[in-house]
Amino acid sequence: MPPTLYISLDVEASGPVPGMFNLLAIGACSLVDDGSEARVLDGAEHEFKMLIKPIPGAENDPEALKFAGGLVPEELETSGEEPRTALLALNEWLERERMAANASRPHFLAHAASFDWMYLRWYYQKFGVNCPFGFAGVDIKAFAMGSLGISWEETSKDALGRRAGLEAVDPLRLHDPLYDAHYQARLFCALVNARRRNGNLRGLMAIWEAT
Repeated sequence: MPPTLYISLDVEASGPVPGMFNLLAIGACSLVDDGSEARVLDGAEHEFKMLIKPIPGAENDPEALKFAGGLVPEELETSGEEPRTALLALNEWLERERMAANASRPHFLAHAASFDWMYLRWYYQKFGVNCPFGFAGVDIKAFAMGSLGISWEETSKDALGRRAGLEAVDPLRLHDPLYDAHYQARLFCALVNARRRNGNLRGLMAIWEAT
């Protein structure tokens, strides 16, 4: 059976919904699960990051921009890539990753995936670029709830990172989309591997309660 290829994605945006607001940046990295271990692939070739030019008529919410990693939409008018160009570049990278992993397809993965998925899927549709992820993605928060039997309130990136034995989220790098993509990829691998080693919910909860 070919390995499962997950693409950990994080986006930064200028507001809560696409169309009315702008996608500002995409960060992504690859991880594979061969059935025995899930692991993040090392090397810059397994990373993707691109800044996106704002679309005409879209707004920028000052409150949302406080959580956009310092990105300034006005600066992206010159430093950002056209959205369609960025999506085509992302798809080319995804295909290289799929072939390198000998996987059948890439699977979308994110922490609070509804936000990242919403933005990317809307942009793919808007700019007429094929979405290689189909119509579904994997949400790390929901996966943690099901695996650990915990509440939504216990699935923040910081909380899950502590329980998984990762270092604390770096506040100076938080909301850099590539940093966020890497951190959540490592978090997902830790959860998958812990579940596989322990085999059941009770074993996972024992690890959780011991940390």
